Amino acid sequence: MVSEAQQAIATILHNSVRQYKPRHSKLVPLTGDPYTASHTHTGTVFAFRDKQRMQTARGIAIRSQEALWENEDRLTHWTPNPYRYGKKHPGGIVSGFSEDNLLAINTFMIDIDFPSAAARDQYAQQHDISWDTIIDGDLFATLILKTAKGYQVFYVLDQAVFVRRNGQGRLPVVASAKLIAQNLKTALAERLPQVDLGANDFGIARIPRNDNIVWLEPRLTQRFGDLQQWSMRYSRQKRVRKGISSPKLRVVDGGKQTDQAWFGQLLRCTDIHATGKGGGVARHNVALTLALACYQSGMDQEDCDHLLDEWNTRLKAPQNPRDVANAVRDAYSGRYQAASSRYIKAISDSWFDGQLTAPATMWYKFAKRRSERRNSHVTEWAEDVLAWVQTHASAAGVRITQRQLMADLGMSLVSLQRVLLYLRTHNKLTVSSQLGSTGYTVLQTTANIYQQLVQKRSIQKEQYGALLIDRPNEQVQRPAGGAEISRQIDQFFEQVGRQEPRRGTG
Repeated sequence: MVSEAQQAIATILHNSVRQYKPRHSKLVPLTGDPYTASHTHTGTVFAFRDKQRMQTARGIAIRSQEALWENEDRLTHWTPNPYRYGKKHPGGIVSGFSEDNLLAINTFMIDIDFPSAAARDQYAQQHDISWDTIIDGDLFATLILKTAKGYQVFYVLDQAVFVRRNGQGRLPVVASAKLIAQNLKTALAERLPQVDLGANDFGIARIPRNDNIVWLEPRLTQRFGDLQQWSMRYSRQKRVRKGISSPKLRVVDGGKQTDQAWFGQLLRCTDIHATGKGGGVARHNVALTLALACYQSGMDQEDCDHLLDEWNTRLKAPQNPRDVANAVRDAYSGRYQAASSRYIKAISDSWFDGQLTAPATMWYKFAKRRSERRNSHVTEWAEDVLAWVQTHASAAGVRITQRQLMADLGMSLVSLQRVLLYLRTHNKLTVSSQLGSTGYTVLQTTANIYQQLVQKRSIQKEQYGALLIDRPNEQVQRPAGGAEISRQIDQFFEQVGRQEPRRGTG
């Protein structure tokens, strides 16, 4: 039978390490191959038997969940986010747990430190840590561990996000995850000032043991993309609170870069070649700039491929066609908006003696504030609806007609239905409707539903514990309602897991 600690470890690691030991496995099925992982990319986690050994990097490098399970309750610390490789040195020293060696991001961890164990226990008598670690009403902790003077809270991803370097040698996943981690800590610190804002985002943490798990719900995981969206919204809110304006740049409507003189001049130039190790803007940068102009102008990617392939063949020193195709692919990846005026000027200085006719100030303008726009984005309306429901809802939700809701929020019927569908699809809101002349709609956030179920379960556990204390010599049966609460929780996860909710009316 899988223990709670084993379940917690499996929930965090996903498929980022092997399931079985490469050698001498005791768990691998007779038909299985211990050398074949469930994913092509598997890595190494580092584990330590006590804090003193951890501080001197005397640990073990582990490549499978089976090896972790064999050391169950004998380890104190580990790296829940795996690394590509690990090295063992004389004296039991291990190395390899550095940021540039990260293989995947599995979880975000937040350290909560009280002045002493007594202060932590005093807090626990008056608060529920699983309740207080809910961020923004719908970001739930998957796992909470008790530490010597506090807690460690894990917000686990629904799947491992593997780290890869881009063409410039950077780690964009790590950079994005760092912003998310910092915002998670800052948001939680607004409720719990004991949060350690300076803790290492992806380093060593406490390992789940059967004697330190305070809270575990393996189904409460987060999508990395959803956390990115949340982090961007939270950053905007922080800027607003601080009075900082940080408008985004966007391309001017109607200003196609392919219609500009510089674009035609660049296509007709055949003298562009590789600059070697001396630096400067070379053929690949030019190809990317041309492709970005095509992307900004709405040209089909296949047409852009053909156009740049013809341009490359006309060069006196053509580059590998595969490099040109990669430039087009990068330009159409959605990470960029248009060709950069800085690069166009660099191309002009390198290959046209600064004479490329490229006006540098006409392609971008600041995005308007929401108050200055006629239309709002669906995500902005979604935030408004969620905030309204959280303000007005009782334990049973909020009962209202769509006409009243439209009037309160200042939305059209089409916009309202679109936003409700968006919120249901993203498991943020439940919508049930009663049709007819006296029809109405009941709105309730999924976070509120789950909070109520958790509260029911906590109350029941407290009642059961009190009975055990009051009747130490009697055999006390668990309350009959426990199975019903578990059934309701299972039903909750089944409902929010559906990706295509039905559209409601009323």
